[in-house]
Order: sequence, then C-alpha cells, then structure tokens
Amino acid sequence: MFPDLLDLARRWEQHVEFGPVCWRWRAWCDPRWGYGRMHVGTHHRKRMFRAHRLAWLLHRGPIPAGLWVLHRCDNPPCVRPDHLFLGTHDDNMQDMAMKGRGRVSAGMLNPHRKLDTKHIAAIRAAYASGLYSQDALAKEFQIGQTHVSRIVRGEAWGEEG
Repeated sequence: MFPDLLDLARRWEQHVEFGPVCWRWRAWCDPRWGYGRMHVGTHHRKRMFRAHRLAWLLHRGPIPAGLWVLHRCDNPPCVRPDHLFLGTHDDNMQDMAMKGRGRVSAGMLNPHRKLDTKHIAAIRAAYASGLYSQDALAKEFQIGQTHVSRIVRGEAWGEEG
C-alpha cells in the first residue's frame, strides 16, 4: 500500500510549515476536526491518511494496532513528531478531560448559551400557565421545541434553572 518511504517523506515534507513550535500542515485539513490529510498509494489504490499519523510513521515507525496518535499541543494541524504520543481511545478521552477540551458546559456555564436563568423561569411559567404551546415558546425564544420540552420537564437547566 505505501510507496517508497523516502518518496512519501518528500511528499509529506512539501506540505509542512516548519515553525519554531508546531509544524503546521499546509495542505488540506478536515473542516470538522482540523486534522491534515494526505493521499497515499498508487494511482488506482489511494487512501487518505491523517498527516499526524504519517508524521509518526515517518519519524517514529509503525503505529501498533489499536493505538491512536495523540497531540500534546492540542493543535490538530500540527505534525511535529515530538508533539505527538501514542495512546488508546481512553487515553485520548482522559487527555481531553484533563485539558478541559471536553463537552461544553451546560446552562449558565456554557459561554455560547442563548438563554439565562430569567429566560428559563419565563419559559416554565408561560408553559405552566397553559396559554403558550412549546412551539410558540420555541419561536419566541429562538430555540428548538425539543429544547423547550426538556426545559419544562427539568431535563435541561435543572429544576432550579
């Protein structure tokens, strides 16, 4: 599957910006996660590989089955070998949690929230009055009906708001 490693290394290096801290992948990056990608293989049998995994392969050797290549720097386009380490999926989840990259906080702790505790109280009071449907409240507060439903049932924002 892999071409000559020397040829692969030359191709890989053409797409790297060697900075003083991170080495940034300058070619195509996955828009959702930000990881660099590169096609590897022959004309008829090409596969897309993540650039940081290729960095590990080229600079450190094969990646054992079941292991991931993780970033110490938390910079997805970084391909600098000494910023990378091997770990399992669980290691990645623990690393994410330790560095505060986990799930966005809910309720008032979420910096991107649309609502605050006053809005939550108003939604619950309006719905409890029987004068407003969940759809009407969703439109009024510019949120989804499902979110309104979770708010009035206490599944979102807790019972206390």
